Amino acid sequence: MSLHKKQTKQTKRSRSPKDIQFTATKESLPRLKKYIYKRRKSTTFKIVPELPEYESVSKIPERRRPSTIEYLKSYTRKAISIANKHLDQHELNRIVESLRHDKLKYLSLDNVELSGDMYIIAKELETNKSLVEFNLKKSLRDEPDALAAIGDALMKNDFLRSLNLSYNEIDDEDLEELIYVFGINKALIKVDLSHNDITDYGATKLYHMLLRSFSSLLEINLTGNEEINANTITKINKVLNTKFESLGT
Repeated sequence: MSLHKKQTKQTKRSRSPKDIQFTATKESLPRLKKYIYKRRKSTTFKIVPELPEYESVSKIPERRRPSTIEYLKSYTRKAISIANKHLDQHELNRIVESLRHDKLKYLSLDNVELSGDMYIIAKELETNKSLVEFNLKKSLRDEPDALAAIGDALMKNDFLRSLNLSYNEIDDEDLEELIYVFGINKALIKVDLSHNDITDYGATKLYHMLLRSFSSLLEINLTGNEEINANTITKINKVLNTKFESLGT
């Protein structure tokens, strides 16, 4: 009888090890390590730390980095949409990592309080090769340097096609900086500048830039800028339509 018990035990020990994966938090890690120590002869474990513990991949300890990189691949997204709230650290991490891994195609920050985080996002946008559409409606009004950061990013980015800057209190001075960027950028096709503080003076400068430069822009929305003359809008649309028609020839 005792011999039979011994054989049963030997059979249990000879089973092949199984892969078991856990997500470790700061609270559960000591308990999990103790459990692994007891079972290490029969089981192989992978400890995957939660992303919010780290601000970026560079801050992940070397010993945890390989498993965390795999986790980040599933953490990134092709589309992120946030509206009517403050951008928290977790959401900023997700945006930055998705841009860094060239996964994100659509990003919408509609009426979002950025608190200086636009600079971080713009730095990632400089080298990003995936983002096609970026919505910043109502999100730059209380961010004095955010528009300049976006402009600097667009000087280097060759992939973004659509940019929404509506309801951001953009005036003629801001528009002059954007006009310089639009004249250099060769990727942007559509820009929404509606419901800002642009006057006929700024719109006229935009018109002259479209005449003289090889800008890629084909659609500009200027509705809701009450001080722009209808004649100036007509001239801008005519230039854009001519450019669009010339693409088919």
